[in-house]
Amino acid sequence: MSPSRLLPLIALLLTFPVPARALTIANFQAHWVDNVCAVDDSEPFTAGDPDLRFRMAIFDAVSGSIFAACGAGCFDDGVPSTLDGETLDQCGFVTTCGAWDFGDRLIQKVIPDNRSAYFYFGLFDDDTDADDSMGDHWVNYPSVPIATTAWNNNSSPYYPGVGHIIEVCSDPVAEIGWTNNYRLNYSIWFTDTDGPAPLTAPVARDNGVPVTVDDDLFLNFTWNLTSDPHTGISGYAASLWDDNTGSYVFVNVPVPGGSMTVCASGCTRTYTPVSGHSYQFRVTATNGAFPQINNPTTVFSPWITLLVQNLVGVEEAPAALSLSPPAPNPTKDGAAIAYALPSAGPARVEVIDLQGRRIAVLADGSAAAGIHRIEWDGRNADGRRVESGVYWVRLAFGDARKLQRLVVIR
Repeated sequence: MSPSRLLPLIALLLTFPVPARALTIANFQAHWVDNVCAVDDSEPFTAGDPDLRFRMAIFDAVSGSIFAACGAGCFDDGVPSTLDGETLDQCGFVTTCGAWDFGDRLIQKVIPDNRSAYFYFGLFDDDTDADDSMGDHWVNYPSVPIATTAWNNNSSPYYPGVGHIIEVCSDPVAEIGWTNNYRLNYSIWFTDTDGPAPLTAPVARDNGVPVTVDDDLFLNFTWNLTSDPHTGISGYAASLWDDNTGSYVFVNVPVPGGSMTVCASGCTRTYTPVSGHSYQFRVTATNGAFPQINNPTTVFSPWITLLVQNLVGVEEAPAALSLSPPAPNPTKDGAAIAYALPSAGPARVEVIDLQGRRIAVLADGSAAAGIHRIEWDGRNADGRRVESGVYWVRLAFGDARKLQRLVVIR
């Protein structure tokens, strides 16, 4: 390709926007102060009316090196992995004794992933020789948004013994202030500039096997967890839609991450599936686990469809507990096992050897009334193929036990 043809392509590449790295932003907004003690710049310290100015700051850590770097003011480099600070000085002052409504002064800072920050507000009297501290207020590592009015809780500009403010608005700082000297009205919140990674489609399962048609009273769904490297995942929610009724069975209900079950009782969500109905299911994930953010983003999985038909257990519950002989029997690689429960309840199906030692657990948990079918792959609990020999399949339901002999030939 000739250089003349390359130039437009290069120009296009240079002007194409480069995606910015996703960031977590700490926001600190001060609104007003009141109950300020009396100090005046033309009189000795602590006398008269104060000429007020202030500094706001956000720090990634309580660190002498950070405080030293910010002693005369500092700026965030915008890199999350760098531990540093950001300051904002209100240099114009107001002479007042009482309240000062200076409007909403906002300072923002990029903070490390999955971390909070330290928020500082210092009030000063613009004195003739130096700016005298009137006390500080610290908010240390909050995990949730804050909007409040509080008495200042520190007397020294920055933490004593760790680092000290050198100057504010190019004026040197002197003296130590007081705690409980003024009230500060402020807000703190966090934002995340992107959202969680996409969710893949969930999977409907019957006895652990992916299905599109289910024939029992339990609807089982699993999905892969997603992530947000900046603020984490605060929670998952699930929705189930009934195509036949044209309405939600439930919508955006909080669920544990990774899986849920739907049944008449004892499951994640209580609902009795209806034979012949087609259902759609999806999950959502929302970021902002830590810190909690003011602009959470929710991502949605694709919908999946599950048809419930030939439902066993609603009107056809067996009269008695039964365990059918495994098939095939003898077997080389495993067997299908069917059992019937006269009522819903906890059931366990396991393979044991002739000494009664447990080889593998095939089912263990709440089960609906009706006929159930499970597959054994011929392996033990460690995933190894069992040796040739005679085994028992045992069904435990309440106080009742059922056994069926199974021969494995390798």
